[in-house]
Amino acid sequence: MEINNIFSRILSKWRGEIRLFLSFFILFGFLSIFGVLDGLEVKTLDFRFRQRQPSSPSNDIVILAISDDCLSEIGKWPWSRNLHAKAIDMLKKAGAKAIVFDLIFQDPSDTNPDEDKNLIKACKDFGKIILPIHLVPVRIINPETLELTTEIEVFRPFNELASAAKTFGFINVDYQSLNPDGIIRRIPLTLEAQNQLFPALPLAIAKVVLNNVEICSEKLIKINENIIPILNIFSSQKIGSPNNWIFKPAFLINYLGEATSGAFGMVYYSDFLKGMLNPEIFRGKTVLIGPTATGLGDVKLTPFGEMPGVMIHANALQNLIHENFLLQVSPLTNIFILFLMGFLSLLIITRMGPISGIIIIVLLLVFYIFLALYVFLKFQIVMEMISPLSLTLFFFISCRFYQMFNSLKLAYQSIKKQNIALEYSNSMLDRQVKDLFVLNEVSKRLSSRLSMDLLTTEVLETFKGLWNASICVLLNADTDEFPPVVLGQIGIDESESNALLYEPEVSKFVKQIYEERKIITQPQGTWFTSYFPLLLGNRFWGAILLKENSPDPAIYQEREKYCQTLLGIAATALENARLYNLATVDALTKLYVRRYFQIQLEQEFKRAKRYSHDLSLLITDIDHFKKFNDTYGHQQGDIVLREVADRVKKSLREIDIPARYGGEEFGLILPETDMEGAVIVAERIRKNVEGLFVSRYQGGGEPLRVTISLGISSFKKHFPEAPEGMIKIADEGLYKAKAAGRNRVEII
Repeated sequence: MEINNIFSRILSKWRGEIRLFLSFFILFGFLSIFGVLDGLEVKTLDFRFRQRQPSSPSNDIVILAISDDCLSEIGKWPWSRNLHAKAIDMLKKAGAKAIVFDLIFQDPSDTNPDEDKNLIKACKDFGKIILPIHLVPVRIINPETLELTTEIEVFRPFNELASAAKTFGFINVDYQSLNPDGIIRRIPLTLEAQNQLFPALPLAIAKVVLNNVEICSEKLIKINENIIPILNIFSSQKIGSPNNWIFKPAFLINYLGEATSGAFGMVYYSDFLKGMLNPEIFRGKTVLIGPTATGLGDVKLTPFGEMPGVMIHANALQNLIHENFLLQVSPLTNIFILFLMGFLSLLIITRMGPISGIIIIVLLLVFYIFLALYVFLKFQIVMEMISPLSLTLFFFISCRFYQMFNSLKLAYQSIKKQNIALEYSNSMLDRQVKDLFVLNEVSKRLSSRLSMDLLTTEVLETFKGLWNASICVLLNADTDEFPPVVLGQIGIDESESNALLYEPEVSKFVKQIYEERKIITQPQGTWFTSYFPLLLGNRFWGAILLKENSPDPAIYQEREKYCQTLLGIAATALENARLYNLATVDALTKLYVRRYFQIQLEQEFKRAKRYSHDLSLLITDIDHFKKFNDTYGHQQGDIVLREVADRVKKSLREIDIPARYGGEEFGLILPETDMEGAVIVAERIRKNVEGLFVSRYQGGGEPLRVTISLGISSFKKHFPEAPEGMIKIADEGLYKAKAAGRNRVEII
């Protein structure tokens, strides 16, 4: 009974502090489990790495480096594959245990096939050759549904060379989920693609070298029956829809030191080929061949700064071969540490005064930092630092503020009546702050939209949400004609919104805001309760009409400046979008103009060239277009252009870029589309246009039929040197289609 009384008194006296402790414990426990503070945590890991002395050199791994000096001596990259074949033969004679190429041999040599034969023979003769592969997510279009799906494509060496290799390992680096700051600390040891589990390059090497590696699953890998420590990194990735939150398995690399620390034997490729090295340095060792030259683009960021990719593989391989792992403290242990640090902080807060409490808290934080550093340097155990330290610090500060608040509470209550005016002022200030925040957010959202369609929707949604409206209509007075045109609406159909402009009540108030340039409210209005003018200076740009669920005219009087500022932001954004639309979109066809087309083609061409992605281009021309102009007049020709352009645009994906290239010529950029896919798209466009019935000008006569001819060029089929080359090839295909009788798709 006495113990219960003591517990009750403690709980009553320190109830607020205990609640704060539990709140912070739950919060930081959540942050720890789901890795919210991981971006800061890995920085502390980098700090611990840099405090460690360099490890002893690895005696079973040698790096055969392709350095800048090698490029100067041997020549520009890529080198003849005969050199690699020679290197393999020399390493075989030297008694190397295994050879690993951190080089991609995706395609056969297009200059000297004998080079491939020599390389393949050397690989077969040696036997233990490990080659890299690349697993790349590829967007694939379903020709029937036009839906895009993501599949993992495996980029292997060309078939003959692949058959000569002992095994393969992928060299992908997951920056988005595992290394979001671009510094490689974690790598996936396995990835699933095409219903197969592929090992990373270091793991593939370990399987060949050790012969006792067992891959049970992505999260269970054994070496000598010992389980490799795999981290579960909380991440998100889009798998279908909606987003699925997942834990990704990752291996934490235990780096032996800086790139220049001498942790691995490194010799130069050119010196080796010249016979300047003692062959004994390779006997019984695993040889990694890879670039260290900065010009070859395989230099990555690590906790020790820049490091060639081949050396990162060597570090991971050394960890696997010698079971030299970093041991991450388990989530349950982390939770216990958080609880312990929080509980100690609670004892300090409740038992000590302000000054002595600060001193003890600082000592506790310093002790934990040295403890985490010590167990890392001594036992290679990685303890979390950010979460425990943050919990201790923020909990202590929050409790002190809470205690200060309680001490001021009585004084505050005694002068509460005198502060009514001040509270009112504060409420008004809060409203102004909120209004400024809303204005800032709306300004950022609206100014980031240049598409008139997207911006119209954004404006309507913004005003509908801010004023709790059921109907919202956006008008544009681009000319002096009345009524203004409807740009968009929410809550009613387009035809109904157009008809409402001719209602006497609506027409009256629209004219009134046009003349008076001020907000008009009609709480009892049949159709709309508020009429907002959109002004650019003294120019009437348009109007926003709202049907509010709970109209309150007093709001507009109290917040007149806020409303005017918000309307000014919307009017400016809409005008900018209108001007951008005029600059980039053809007025007749509603397709992009030629200049925009050229800029986009150049950007897509550079991306396809850099990342070896698919890219196709269609050039189309309306058959016998001059006949329409000569026979039926230019007005009829404009109708043909407009309806054909609309049919072409509806035949494309959202990511495709249609443009009016010439008079009756259209240019269509198809990103991530190979030649086969481009042919499918072109045929679909041709058939859709062929089935088009073009209405006659002013409704006179039977509808007209029209056809188009198309020419295709593809980046990976034609290998053009520049975007102009793709245009030229597609143009030649178009001329070929014209010569072959029109209404055709042709390829050069």
